Amino acid sequence: MMKRRHTGLQCNRLHWATLLVLCMLTWISLQITLNISHYTTINHESNITILPYNTEYISYMEDRILVSQHTHAPKVILRWTKFYGESWGVPDGSDIFKQLGCRQSNCLLTDDRSEVMLVDAVLVHMRDVSSLNDLPPSRTPHQRWIFFLLESPYHIPQLNLSHFNGVFNWTSTYSSESDIPSPYGHIMNLSATSIGDPLHTSSIIHHSEPSYSTKSRMAAWFVTNCKASNSREKYIQALRQHIAVDIYGPCGKHKCYDEEQCFKMLQQRYRFYLSFENSNCHEYISEKFWQNALQNNVIPVVFGASKLEYSRVAPPGSFIHVDDFPTPQHLARYLKVLSKDVKKYRKYFDWKKTVGAAVDVRFRPRLSKYWCDLCEALHDKRKPVSIHKYLDKWWTVDRQCNQLSEYDRSYGNY
Repeated sequence: MMKRRHTGLQCNRLHWATLLVLCMLTWISLQITLNISHYTTINHESNITILPYNTEYISYMEDRILVSQHTHAPKVILRWTKFYGESWGVPDGSDIFKQLGCRQSNCLLTDDRSEVMLVDAVLVHMRDVSSLNDLPPSRTPHQRWIFFLLESPYHIPQLNLSHFNGVFNWTSTYSSESDIPSPYGHIMNLSATSIGDPLHTSSIIHHSEPSYSTKSRMAAWFVTNCKASNSREKYIQALRQHIAVDIYGPCGKHKCYDEEQCFKMLQQRYRFYLSFENSNCHEYISEKFWQNALQNNVIPVVFGASKLEYSRVAPPGSFIHVDDFPTPQHLARYLKVLSKDVKKYRKYFDWKKTVGAAVDVRFRPRLSKYWCDLCEALHDKRKPVSIHKYLDKWWTVDRQCNQLSEYDRSYGNY
């Protein structure tokens, strides 16, 4: 009797397990059908085909669901493009997520385009794209396509973004409005970082004090774009009438070719660095501030985003903003006074004495915590499935930028 009951119980369990699997597969099929309908509706002008309801994809999704009952399936991220024409600098696989100490590390990176129909995310660096034809010709409903860009709207002239409306699920730019923001740098808690990890040693600014005694030169500026959209060069021309500014690169007389040696020279010789952005766009604060200046123990004199936007992200009391001075001449006077007062000069580095304060330079892909943020977003079931229908109206000069600085309206006062 007991044996028959035991056998009956096993049959009932098998029956319910079978029903559960069938329900799950039915749910998968329904979701795919709904997603196909959803994407087809919003992507009808993009000429990107949604993968039809075919055996290969259904089999793949069924396997993922069944496997996830026993193991936590990793999210696979395909880097579809290069990064400024070169490698992203991070090898395929999952090591980077573990090395960076990501809270969610169950992800895999790949550059293999042949896997495009099987991955969870397709990462597209927009500076390596010239048209819609550079994207995959088809996609699956479960994928997240990511618009990745570190440049301001002024510097993607090769693209008509209206052609990409309804194509991308998530955006990743320096803007905090992005779905997964990717700022050039940020303040971080030093104690939360593995300092001995080689991935971090060149990206984190430690508690080193500047050596003032060797700083015999006033200000330096490293530049390759000699005619920026915000006319920064005009401001610097006016500033040079009052203090010495050494300009390195094709826009000046000074040359420096090796980055490591250039930064070493900057640390030793210069008191100030002109962190002048090439466009005055909201929250656009690039490596000119985070790496060139803060990482090299010089005081950054900043020009670009507003003072409020710098104050939100920068170490407190770490920079000088040009908007605080009515003219370049007034700024020059202040820099002269500061350069002669060691105590006041050193106050701009007081933030380094704060316990746990450090700056992480994030714009280098092989070092960036962005991979952690992306992996976490892919695993976050609460993150909405979105489509950017009006990308061209969001990432525009008119919406994201101010063409003129506070005093550009009266160049005659220079």
